[in-house]
Amino acid sequence: MEEELKADQEFIIAKDGFTGSLFVPEENLFKDKAVIMLGGSNKNFELIRRLAGIYSESGITVLALSYWNMPGLPECFNQIPVDMIERGAQYLKDHGYKKIGLLGISMGAQLALLSASLLPELISSVVAVCPLHIVTQGFDNRKGIKRLKHSCWSYKGKEIFYAPLKLNLFKVLTESLKEGSPSLRSCYLEAVLNPPEESIIPVENINGPILLLSPDYDVMWPSEIAAAKIINYLKNKNFKYPVKWEHYQHISHFLVPFEDKALSVFREERKYPKQCKENKEKSKETTLEFWRQW
Repeated sequence: MEEELKADQEFIIAKDGFTGSLFVPEENLFKDKAVIMLGGSNKNFELIRRLAGIYSESGITVLALSYWNMPGLPECFNQIPVDMIERGAQYLKDHGYKKIGLLGISMGAQLALLSASLLPELISSVVAVCPLHIVTQGFDNRKGIKRLKHSCWSYKGKEIFYAPLKLNLFKVLTESLKEGSPSLRSCYLEAVLNPPEESIIPVENINGPILLLSPDYDVMWPSEIAAAKIINYLKNKNFKYPVKWEHYQHISHFLVPFEDKALSVFREERKYPKQCKENKEKSKETTLEFWRQW
C-alpha cells in the first residue's frame, strides 16, 4: 500500500475559505514562486495531492486545491465559485510569494484558464493540461452523468455564461467502446468547434505566460482542437506573453508524470506504456522549464 502523502499544511473551506494541501520543498529552487494545482472530474483529490508532492520535490511550493467533492464544497459541477481560487492565491501572496501560477488538468485546466483571466492581479502564469478554451455547461456525475441548466462556474455570486453540451448516452457508450477508453468527446465537440462567443474564455486577459499540454488526439474531449484555437486566438489578440503548446502522440487524457492503476482505463496507457511514461516525463521537464523561465 502506498504511503500517505504528508502535506506541510492543510486547509478547509469552513476555516480558511478554501480546501487544500500545501507542499513546501526542503530547498526552494523557484524563489518567490508558488503554484496552485487543480484536478479534474475524477473525484480523487489524492491524485492531485500526489502530483503536487512530486512537483514540490523538484523545488517549488505547490498548493493542491480542491474545488468540489469534499466537505463544504459543491457536490457536482454546478456554478462552482472561482472565488476559492482567489482565496488560495491571496493566501500565497500574503505569505510572501510574489508570483502565483496555476496548473489545471482537464476540468481543472478550464478552471485555471478562466481563473487567470478573471484574476490578473493575482495569477501570473498558467499550465493547462488537456484544456478547453470555453466555459461549459454544468453536470452532475454522482450517478452516471446528467446535464444541469447552469454553468460549471461562478464568480462573486454570478453565474458565468456557458456553451451547452450535447449528451447522447448511447453515443457516449458506443464511442467509449470503439476507443477502448472513457470518451465524452461527442458531448463537447460541437461546443468546442462552434461555441457561443460569450462562452469563450478571455485568455488575452491572462497576465503572464501560458503552457498548453495535450495528446495529439484526446479521446476524452477535444483538448487538442481547443489548444490550437487558444494559440490562434492569442495570436490574433497580439498577446504579449510567451505561449507554448506541447502535444504528444502517445499519452492519455490524464497527462501526469506518474503511474497509477486508475490510468489503465485509457487504451493509450495500456497499449503504449513505455511511450506514455516517456512523454509524461517530457511534460514534467517542459513544465519545470516553463516555471524556471516565468
